[in-house]
This record gives sequence, C-alpha cells and structure tokens, in this order.
Amino acid sequence: RKSTPPSTTMIVAGGVSQWYFAPDKSKPIHSPVRSAARRALLYHTGSIAFGSLLVAIVRYIRYLMNWLKKYANKDNECCGRFLKCIFCCVDCCLRCFEKFLDFVSKTAYVIVMVESEPFCTAARHGFGYIMSNLGGLAMVNLIGDSFLFLGKVFVASMASGTCGLVLLHYPGYAFETESIILPFIITFIGAYMIASIFMDIFESIIDTIFLCFAIDEDKQLGYADGELKKFVKASSTRDQPKAKDELTA
Repeated sequence: RKSTPPSTTMIVAGGVSQWYFAPDKSKPIHSPVRSAARRALLYHTGSIAFGSLLVAIVRYIRYLMNWLKKYANKDNECCGRFLKCIFCCVDCCLRCFEKFLDFVSKTAYVIVMVESEPFCTAARHGFGYIMSNLGGLAMVNLIGDSFLFLGKVFVASMASGTCGLVLLHYPGYAFETESIILPFIITFIGAYMIASIFMDIFESIIDTIFLCFAIDEDKQLGYADGELKKFVKASSTRDQPKAKDELTA
C-alpha cells in the first residue's frame, strides 16, 4: 500500500493540531485546512522535499539492485545463484529500511507542523515520543487499523450490494445481465480502493492525535482529557510490567 503524500500528511497534521491544542475545543476553528496548507507550502516545503529525497534515494538504490540482479552472472550457474541470493538479502534489508524511513519521515512531518522544527530535529523528537509511548502506540494502531479495515469492507460491501440490487431488479439491466458475479467483484475491488484513499486521511488523523497527545504528556501542557487520556494511560501502564519483566529476565 502506498503511503500518504507528505504534503497531505502535513496539511492534515496542521489542521488536527490546531484543534487539539485549542483552548476551547467546543468553538469552531476558522479555516484550519487552508491555514495548514499555507503553513506547509510557505514555511515547510524544504522539509517535504528533504524527507521525500531520503525515501527516494533508498528506493532508487533498491530498484538499481533489482536491475543488477537480472544481469547476474548467467554463464556460471552456481555463481549466478549466489549473487542473486546476495541481491535478495540486500533488497530485503533495503525494503525494511525504506519502510522504517517512511515511518520516521511521516512522524517528522507531523512534528514539523506541530512544533515548527527542522526535519532532522523533528524526526529525532518524534522517535523519542514514540519510544516513550510504545504501549499506547501499539494499542492505538491495533484498534485504529481494525476499524479502518472494517470501514473499507463496509463501504465496498455496500457499493457492491447496491450494484447487485440494481442489476437484478432495475428493469433496464434485469434482462441483459446473465450473472452479477463479475460486476459484483469489480465493484467491490473498485470501492475498496477508493475507500482506502479516504481512510488514509483518517489514519493520518489518528497518528496526529496520538503524537499530539505524546507531546502534551511530555511537556505537561494539560490539553489531554477525557477518554483518550484514560485509554492511552491504561495501555501504557499495562505494558510497563511486561517490559520490566523482560529486562529483569
């Protein structure tokens, strides 16, 4: 699955952070998306370019290794297989590093918009916030990803079900359709892909709220309240005894 574009991540982070750190959340915020887009494009274009460049360099090296793997020593079968094995191992390591770098970059984009820091400083601080809230991050990602997946399946099921009902009962299609299986499958796949695009925005919102909460707790700002604070605190305290037991073992 392709990650959310950096500009979209920063705009979402800017809008959500304005709401999170607002003194009175009951009052509407004036044009949060427009102001976040203005800040991202005017003041943080360098961070977007630098983060994208880092991921692009690793991805280019991985593609270059895959291209070289095709032209491994074909005359010597034994040597060719050995080289292909080495290329596969390197490609696996580069792919893992690319995913890690993409995750750190996405976290840095959020911190850049929240705290207006340079990219490298934001990446370091964001990694520290995540490491100090690993239990809460795991629970938020688990529950959030589950609900996002159910939302995608629900949208795709409703769209494909509507398509099936139209093909079966609408007079214009009822006599021309021999089977609804293929249109049903095509509609389900298309609706799932479209729903994934919109659900990526919700995923960015969830990640931004969690990072805002981590910043709030680290600096003791006092903006976190209600069920979010109870949930993340309960998750973190539940995982702390496990971590202590592992260290003592």
